[in-house]
Amino acid sequence: MSMSAIEVSTCKDVEIINIESGLDFILSHFKPPHFPRRISTFVTALTGEWQTIVNSREEAVRLCKESNNIDCRISAYPYPVPISKDGVNMQTTDFFLTDIDMKDFKTKKAFEQCLNKTLQNFNDKLHGAKPTILWTGGGYHALMPMNADIVLETERRIF
Repeated sequence: MSMSAIEVSTCKDVEIINIESGLDFILSHFKPPHFPRRISTFVTALTGEWQTIVNSREEAVRLCKESNNIDCRISAYPYPVPISKDGVNMQTTDFFLTDIDMKDFKTKKAFEQCLNKTLQNFNDKLHGAKPTILWTGGGYHALMPMNADIVLETERRIF
């Protein structure tokens, strides 16, 4: 089993000026090919589709703009996800997302301590990894591209 972190620039190092540059920044965390991929937006949620498949950057940008850039999310993994005949997700791990929601903490201090401990864990357990940290309005997302040669769902030692 082999796993290592890939260092990318942090959000504070990148100027996000529009949906195109924001999408490009997020896509820079993913291995190519970037499309097809699932996305969700405010409009797709209203129509009941929730997630829809896009085949290009331009299509993703168009759907985000149709939603006035509200609640736009893109999947970390390409579509379709490879599934074994037993129904197991057979995708190797190439991206790690940590979601820390402020609502889950009684105090701002505890919330900030959790972020600091999470960053320390990335550093200690992933050999100096420094994830991209995004403030998402209600908390933080830590984005970390990974190189791995294992399918986590098949590793009984881990799960």
